[in-house]
Amino acid sequence: MTKRNLITTAVALAVLLGAGVVAAPYLLALLPAETTSTFSYTSELGEHVGGGDSQNYSKTNSQLSLTGDLAAVEFSVKTDSGYWSIRLQAPNGEKLHLGRYDKITATAAGTGKLPLLKVISNGNECNEVYGNFSISQLQVDEAGKVMALAAEFVQSCESPTAPVLRGYMQYQIPVVKH
Repeated sequence: MTKRNLITTAVALAVLLGAGVVAAPYLLALLPAETTSTFSYTSELGEHVGGGDSQNYSKTNSQLSLTGDLAAVEFSVKTDSGYWSIRLQAPNGEKLHLGRYDKITATAAGTGKLPLLKVISNGNECNEVYGNFSISQLQVDEAGKVMALAAEFVQSCESPTAPVLRGYMQYQIPVVKH
């Protein structure tokens, strides 16, 4: 259905319901919103994966994608100079949900009892990871495929006192206009 048809349908429904113009703004809220997809990170000096750098990526300077379901998602960033892959995975038998995940692992070969955070940048990754990740927005379709995600992570490689990498990703998150 086109946007014009949706607006016409919303207005007609409002009139039929006897609400007139008062209901139209609420019905128009059902229209598809503009979305944004971004990835930003800050890597402390000496941090292995991000190389002590900070960057911001969006649709204008990179290709952003998201695949997966409630068991695990993978957010990817491809640029002319390299790539990032961030995998968030629920413990075995659980589903990803809104909230914070502590006591994480970076190896899929682990027991599966811990949530997994696997961050790779241009081939650089952690063997052991210390930190956490949080999911603040999560939307799935009827089949359980993740369609929208907002999440952030903090990690140190190989030691809890190693330099820190912080990242924030959002994929197909509605833009709030004021």
